[in-house]
Amino acid sequence: MATPESISYTTTKHAALGLAESLAFTYARFGIRVSALCPMGVRTSMVDAFDATGGSAGVDGILDVEDIAEAVIAGLRDERFLIFPHAMVADYYAKKAAQPEKWLRRMAALQAQFTDASE
Repeated sequence: MATPESISYTTTKHAALGLAESLAFTYARFGIRVSALCPMGVRTSMVDAFDATGGSAGVDGILDVEDIAEAVIAGLRDERFLIFPHAMVADYYAKKAAQPEKWLRRMAALQAQFTDASE
């Protein structure tokens, strides 16, 4: 998902997902499975650099690294391509694809919220 505070971060996240998709279908014929880890807020120094809420990363809660590791293990065990440690992200992902204009409006409102808060 996009991140309101950082265009470059959002861009690299999308590039990483595109790379994972390409790897998945390119090497599937060799029995190689690929998964993409797609967390929202994770308790790291990057998130801690925001305010106490974690900025937009904290909107849906910030998970500890141990929670992410558990999600990765479960996702790999289930051979899932997309691993969403935050349960609601799968729903966001589907809604974004189904109603892109609505998703863009909501992201614009979120962007304004965080832009206004930092000014």
